[in-house]
Amino acid sequence: MSILFGLCACTTKHLSIEQSTKNFAIYQNSLQEIADQYEVELTETKDINIENQNSYKDLCIIISIDVEIKIRIINSAYNSTTGVESFDVDYTLNNENSENQFNINLFVDLVNCISGKPISTDFCNEFLDAPETKYAAEKYGYEKLNGEIVAKMYPLNFWEDWTISYILSQQNEETLSFGGLTKQITE
Repeated sequence: MSILFGLCACTTKHLSIEQSTKNFAIYQNSLQEIADQYEVELTETKDINIENQNSYKDLCIIISIDVEIKIRIINSAYNSTTGVESFDVDYTLNNENSENQFNINLFVDLVNCISGKPISTDFCNEFLDAPETKYAAEKYGYEKLNGEIVAKMYPLNFWEDWTISYILSQQNEETLSFGGLTKQITE
């Protein structure tokens, strides 16, 4: 059993804010290349509520007035010199007319650019197409909020280092999310 815990501990690196700042620039450049490939615009945003502005990077891709992808990369260092890098990619469709669909190839390319665990389009399509009962978020302690019709979730390993989720609200807003540990680049 101690071997398993040792293996888990080896996968997570604690990085300084300075190293993460360098990594964020590398990730942002790679994300920009992907945005250019798909002919979408990548912009940087700031969350004024975050105390250490160097410990995170917020980016957004706006595909249309009803479709956006928010990307946050963060170093967990708080009152510490080092922390663990993690990220979230949230792809939201505001489907009042049910016309928009997820561009799964774009989503997978964005995730794989940052994630320490790659995913495939087949995996994402299977996850989205599966019945809610197969990936019920309630199995992992998630409770549906007001207005949520469907809530699916699937951790990719026992420690939930990477998780994919899907939410459908009563307003027909869909959010496909993937988050977890970054590639944790070190020099």
